Amino acid sequence: MEDGFTGLEELTKLHLTELDLSRNVLLEVPLAIGRLFKLRQLNLSRNQIR
Repeated sequence: MEDGFTGLEELTKLHLTELDLSRNVLLEVPLAIGRLFKLRQLNLSRNQIR
């Protein structure tokens, strides 16, 4: 799953505060999200995360 988000760590340079990954059939939370230190709101609804 992580392969689809290999460029996500580049978003740290943008000081991203909100990220909507809803409706993406994700099975797990991408590890790169943990490096988005400015992130305050994350939408993972309607995925297949268990």
